[in-house]
Amino acid sequence: MILEREEPLATLGQLADDLESSGGRVVLVLGEAGIGKSAIVSEFVDRIGDRVHVLKGACDDLFAPQPLGPVWDLARQDPSLAEPLAANDRRGLMESLLGLLNRSLRPTLLILEDIQWADESTLDIIRFLGRRITTTNSILLMTYRDDAVDPMHRVQRVIGDLPPANVARLHLDHLSAEAVTTLIGDRPFDVDEVLALTGGNPLFVTEIVASESSIVPSS
Repeated sequence: MILEREEPLATLGQLADDLESSGGRVVLVLGEAGIGKSAIVSEFVDRIGDRVHVLKGACDDLFAPQPLGPVWDLARQDPSLAEPLAANDRRGLMESLLGLLNRSLRPTLLILEDIQWADESTLDIIRFLGRRITTTNSILLMTYRDDAVDPMHRVQRVIGDLPPANVARLHLDHLSAEAVTTLIGDRPFDVDEVLALTGGNPLFVTEIVASESSIVPSS
């Protein structure tokens, strides 16, 4: 159940509607862990998936990050990326990705999740695509945990290099007491206590309701 997310979803829908007239955009969906970034991306895809070509990759919190990790995900969905990726053809890979964002039949929605964990090669690709996004028929939609990205984090430096007019930011807020009440339903929980324990974090609220416990795990 997605609650109190109609405004950002409406913004995403409008950006998709405006692609033909205004060109491509970079969209950043940010918020703390558990706030519902992946859920809103999934809901957006469900709503417009028949209108766009969707490609999705994710960065992983690995001790030894694989260079271009999310691009390997993309290559499994679009074989045109496999050759330059396997050949370590950096420029060819960038041009191939830019070509995917310029599909003429349908716009492309390119999703990169959890870019706070992106390796340097992936960040270079984000910078390359982001600076050219308005020449494409696409949305480059990225999620990241803003509480894990301080002003000196390399993700912030990459985002700061992108033309501000090309970038839309959607910060997801905590749930209100009304939304928490809806999630609790008829279960015997005190709304104020759950709200105090979870801060209105959707994941924490959902887990408490599911486990019938009043303790928020430290993790």
